[in-house]
Amino acid sequence: MLKTKPTLLRTNLLSESANPLWSGLLLAVLATTFFSLATPLSRHAILLGMNPTTMLLGRMWISSLLLAVMMRMGRHVNLRFDRPGILAMLVVGVSSSINILTYYWALTRLESSLAIMLFAINPIVVLGLLALRGERLSPLSLVRLALALGGVYLLIGPGGEIDWVGVFLVMFSVVGFAIQMVFTQWYLRPYHATAVTYYVAVISTVGVTLWWWLSGADLYVPGLQGWVSMIILAVVSTFLARLCFYAAIQRMGSGQMSLLMSLETMLSVAWSILFLDEQLLQWQWLGAGLILISALLAARERPKRHPA
Repeated sequence: MLKTKPTLLRTNLLSESANPLWSGLLLAVLATTFFSLATPLSRHAILLGMNPTTMLLGRMWISSLLLAVMMRMGRHVNLRFDRPGILAMLVVGVSSSINILTYYWALTRLESSLAIMLFAINPIVVLGLLALRGERLSPLSLVRLALALGGVYLLIGPGGEIDWVGVFLVMFSVVGFAIQMVFTQWYLRPYHATAVTYYVAVISTVGVTLWWWLSGADLYVPGLQGWVSMIILAVVSTFLARLCFYAAIQRMGSGQMSLLMSLETMLSVAWSILFLDEQLLQWQWLGAGLILISALLAARERPKRHPA
């Protein structure tokens, strides 16, 4: 078994020894920012004519290879999991595959803004799962949740006709993402965040590859823009985002992380303005402000200590 080098971990933002409040908050903000690029870039690639499964295939393989190289070069991460850890990892990995496949196929039927708004109910699902298991929610968490949902409504606004198949796909994606978050908090805290990220990426890649093969093995990529979008999605919105995401959950808990991720909606709209030439109305800027306030309130709550 490979042993961890304490001198390396003390200087590593992903290490367990980092301050759980500020390192967790910073990692959560970074993960949210990186994830926020995914929806507008994916929607752009889909509008160019790219198959969502093909896009995910390239994205997952590139990010998995980057993780494998990093693990090979680092040589200080313990990759051994006990039986409960392996079972939890399988659940998280399969949920990740379902989450990404259903969400990006939903983007073929829904505008990106509507998909983001629907996905913003993720905190409700996560907090509901935590409450079912007996975790108490603080009044400030409920305030932040209300601010975030109110901000999302104002930011996105009520849509017109709704494609219910697209809505169902997003809801399925939300459940898959929520399961990832709570299982990571409940069962994967004792393991190194980089090892968790690596295994989830590998399992997700296998799941996406199987679905790609079963659905026709489409390899078409729409030119240079398609390749650039895929590479950015792989390196930034998958490789870097997942490293920060799982490390943040281990410090803040999935409930705190899900509430902070409401910031993703605001950032995704900002990227949509830059990449897709979308515009915001005045009342939508008000909604963006509410989401930002909800995210900033995360700094006022110290994460609860959980037994290892």
